[in-house]
Amino acid sequence: MTLEQYLEEEERIAEKRKHQSHLEGIGWKNAVAAQELKPGQHIIYNYGSKSLIVSVETKSTKSVIVTTLDERGNQYSRRYRLTSLVAVDELN
Repeated sequence: MTLEQYLEEEERIAEKRKHQSHLEGIGWKNAVAAQELKPGQHIIYNYGSKSLIVSVETKSTKSVIVTTLDERGNQYSRRYRLTSLVAVDELN
């Protein structure tokens, strides 16, 4: 492989990963910006745990509050910046 081929391949991978998030234990997964999350979707976390999105509320001009229900039935609220990439099960 020549240097030019190597650089082209690196550029292709970087472009692909603009819309992916790396999760520990499972690798690269397709992701969406937090502002695009919708109730009913499943968020994937490190090592493959998942939670169901119950609600998404705008907190400010820069963030949203996402309320989720985990596999054990516990409810959590998390704040995400609008542009944060979040791995979603429906895309993977």
